[in-house]
Amino acid sequence: MFDSREVECALDSTSGARRYALQVNFSGGHDDTMAKMAPMLDGAPLSCEAGSKTQLMGEDGDVSLLCLFTAPRDARRSVLLVSFTWSHAQYESYSLSER
Repeated sequence: MFDSREVECALDSTSGARRYALQVNFSGGHDDTMAKMAPMLDGAPLSCEAGSKTQLMGEDGDVSLLCLFTAPRDARRSVLLVSFTWSHAQYESYSLSER
């Protein structure tokens, strides 16, 4: 009933970036569309910051999930692993950007 995907990204602190936005995009949303994400950083659950949207239900058109987060300053390299599931929509893309 649900489709799923996992994305894994290495975050390297040598660039100076510590604040990130991960966005997952879908198209074809309608009244029974559902999607959610479960982010982890270095093997531990990651709490997304205020302004994030880690689940959706019943939204029309092009829709997206968003996790805003800050990587710990004491780690030189961290690994972000995000699992996401969805139904009644078409997966389009994901992006990870500095903010």
